[in-house]
Amino acid sequence: MSKTRPLRGYVFLLCAALGWGVGNAVTGITAAKYALTTPVLAAVDIALANTLGGLTFLGGLVVIWRKSTPSGGRADSNVNLLDVKTLVSGALKGLNTCLFVLSVTYIVATKSLVLESTYVLWAVLLSVLFSTRSIPVLATSSKALLLCIGAFLVSGTAGTNEGSQPVTGIVFGLSAGLSYAGYLLIWSRVTEVLKDTLGQLRSTAKLLVVSAVTIVLVTEGFVGISTGFPWIPLGTLGSRDVYLQTANGVLVIGVVYLFITIGMGNLKDAAEGASVIAAFCLSLSIPITLLVEWAIGKFAPSLVQLLGGVLFIVAFVSMSVTVRRVRESRTENE
Repeated sequence: MSKTRPLRGYVFLLCAALGWGVGNAVTGITAAKYALTTPVLAAVDIALANTLGGLTFLGGLVVIWRKSTPSGGRADSNVNLLDVKTLVSGALKGLNTCLFVLSVTYIVATKSLVLESTYVLWAVLLSVLFSTRSIPVLATSSKALLLCIGAFLVSGTAGTNEGSQPVTGIVFGLSAGLSYAGYLLIWSRVTEVLKDTLGQLRSTAKLLVVSAVTIVLVTEGFVGISTGFPWIPLGTLGSRDVYLQTANGVLVIGVVYLFITIGMGNLKDAAEGASVIAAFCLSLSIPITLLVEWAIGKFAPSLVQLLGGVLFIVAFVSMSVTVRRVRESRTENE
């Protein structure tokens, strides 16, 4: 491998973190507008708009790719849309998006992102719970403790300007992390056979189709049963908010996933230390979200929260390496 490819990978991951951080803050701005009126349905509409935006971007990219490639842009491998694992992964991703938006409805996006990022801990726990694999208990427990302490410090209320129900936001944030861990574990098994970028993008577009359909069907059923009236998708948001969050979905789901795919592809055969740097690059979405929210006057973190954020990022990077090793041990055993 050329020495420039890992560097290229890090650059793409940093760009992904930047887009992720900015997009999270934009999500929080819209969600806060509906916190006192229709928080749940507004959150669902924002999640749906984000998902449709990401789907439009990736779907359009695949079409352009195929038309501009002499061979027709055929992917070496792909996933089956109706495969059970694909359907479950898509449903969990749709749930994760809704839970994250619900969280930022009640607390600032920086806190929600930290709480969602506990998925690295959930992923390790789920791996152990649903398999016979073992992990170094002492080392993993110390990392988990640091992660929890960091998240707890960041979630404090001193010096913040947040919604009226912070506990609700914290619960939704942690739930978003759990659902993301479930999605990640299943989807990683589905996509581990995908060797080319086009196949990964096509498969992710299919995943987003399942996510959007899940959001619509579940919400339609829930609203219909509870109120007796049909739910109109995207009807809770104002037209400007629909356009904004659809465009935001292009960034925070479409562009971010593309950059992560390219970035990780360039690091696939890199040395062991590359996973640490890659996890650190992605973790920078947390301070980026914080800086955006601080700049717009939505979040003024205390010194304790800043220290908690640093502690959380250190633990997150370390735990991410553990997650990777658990996956590699699974592959070797199989």
